[in-house]
Amino acid sequence: MKKILEKEIRSFLHKEFENILLFLHSSVDSTNNEAKRMAEKKCVMPAVILTESQTAGKGRMGRSFYSPAGTGIYMSFLLPVKIGADQAVLTTTAASVAVTRAIRMNTTLLPTIKWVNDIYLGEKKICG
Repeated sequence: MKKILEKEIRSFLHKEFENILLFLHSSVDSTNNEAKRMAEKKCVMPAVILTESQTAGKGRMGRSFYSPAGTGIYMSFLLPVKIGADQAVLTTTAASVAVTRAIRMNTTLLPTIKWVNDIYLGEKKICG
């Protein structure tokens, strides 16, 4: 199994994101939980938490999310912003549109959006 390497990730980042904090783990309980812990510690820079597996991944509506090693890259973004909760929900929708557009612009694939932030290729969910 190939490990997630910071150098490889940074080689694909645009110049405006070169200073983003990357936290790479082989396994965490949940990247979302890790992002929350960082926010509680007042992490003020944008950060990305990446892992090769999650032991307690979370899906929508409190469902568990199966995320074993070797099957994907699991990540959460920590973006310190000063907006209200009513506006924060729009961030999720904007992210799903951005991911879909990026895939379409850089590949021949045609992903679709289901619900608010689940990205599908055909019948398979590829992120969300």
